[in-house]
Amino acid sequence: MINSILFKTKGLLKLKISENKLIPCSWLEWAVGWFKFFVISDKSTINSKIEFAKGQVKEIQGLIDSTNANSADLKFYTAARKTIERWNEVVGKHVGTISYKELFPVQMESSAFPSDSFEFFVTNAEKLPLIIRPKNDWNLQDFQDYLRAHQEEIKELIDKSGAIMFRGFPIKTADDFRETLAAALGKAPSDYVGSGFRGKKKAEAVLPSTDAPKEFSIPLHSERLFTHTPSYISFFCLTPPNRGTGQTTLGSALKINAALKEKGVWDYFAAKDSEGLKIDQMMTYPSKGTFYTLVNPAHKSWQQVFGKETKEEVIEILEQHKIEFNKERFLEKGTLEVHEYAPIFRERQSDGRVLWESIVHQFHHNARKHGGWFIHLLVNMLYPFQHLRMFNAQFTDGSKIPQDKVYQIYDALEENTLATTDWQQGDMTIVSNEDVWHGRAPSTGQREILAAVVL
Repeated sequence: MINSILFKTKGLLKLKISENKLIPCSWLEWAVGWFKFFVISDKSTINSKIEFAKGQVKEIQGLIDSTNANSADLKFYTAARKTIERWNEVVGKHVGTISYKELFPVQMESSAFPSDSFEFFVTNAEKLPLIIRPKNDWNLQDFQDYLRAHQEEIKELIDKSGAIMFRGFPIKTADDFRETLAAALGKAPSDYVGSGFRGKKKAEAVLPSTDAPKEFSIPLHSERLFTHTPSYISFFCLTPPNRGTGQTTLGSALKINAALKEKGVWDYFAAKDSEGLKIDQMMTYPSKGTFYTLVNPAHKSWQQVFGKETKEEVIEILEQHKIEFNKERFLEKGTLEVHEYAPIFRERQSDGRVLWESIVHQFHHNARKHGGWFIHLLVNMLYPFQHLRMFNAQFTDGSKIPQDKVYQIYDALEENTLATTDWQQGDMTIVSNEDVWHGRAPSTGQREILAAVVL
């Protein structure tokens, strides 16, 4: 019973004691139960229930201690973490706290990382990412030289695993990150040309992973830029957020595909694709210092996005990369309206398999994107007309994309979002952008995660 309650519940777990069992209950039952427990119950009743709860803690702890990388319940394990932390915070001092295992050791053979010098861990059933930790101390130069000597094996491991994380290696700065990534993949990171939600460069082709408000989650997506679609995206932790927050979430592209097919979303968009339609993803960037950049820090100027100060320089980039934009509006009004005609599907390079490509959920204007109806109403008040909005999406024939289909995309992504290990200073993750999507959990505290892409 504890197994199914603890491991298969997402969000705050509400329990009541009934016939010597802990069972899920409603918010009202939960509140009434706590009121009776602390206000109405006599001392003997309270003591008996506390002793019962202590026994349940021992049972839960035994279940957790027996969980390993091959346990069937591991896929539910990370969903239980918030519940366990909440338990410890609210009632742990009365009945005992529950310890939570974050990493599970795994045995594997890797020509690049032999087991006599490295150890491997996972944090979820999908083994995303595969965490690699050294058994001995390394200096940075020796580590980078080692990576250069094993580049092909490393890329094979990333392609096989989907994502790997280096933990416990001497990577300390943005420049260390850039050089280590180039050593591992044999290519220097590429510039983020036209990526709106970033910030100032920390090193050549290295930027903050996002400056989106930290209290919001970022749903799973693949990395796509105006000028190219990268093969890999990498993240590096300069400053970790508070424990249990701000993790970079991951999800299997194949599992997302399966969920979209099951919900009927795939077939709907496949019919549109067969008509030759794509997604018209519109982005609007005003000039710096104008109204929207001042009242909404998330609305970036074209100067910030493209790193250029003159319209002529930006136009040259746009025309060089054949990016559609409203030239007349840009020259006359100073507002850059960019249209990306994005495909819905793509073929995977390795085997030709058709995969879902679209990130329409990041562009579509809806309440779920904005975190609820209240903020959505505020956004509509701030941006009363479509051509003013930061983002918008429609089909290339001008027809609207049904909101219910976009919400089903969100559902598919949420169902396949994997919580990953808490960031530690110096952690570096390399993700196959083709096979694994990434996002971000809400965070508290100072979070400084850097990102770089490799073609």
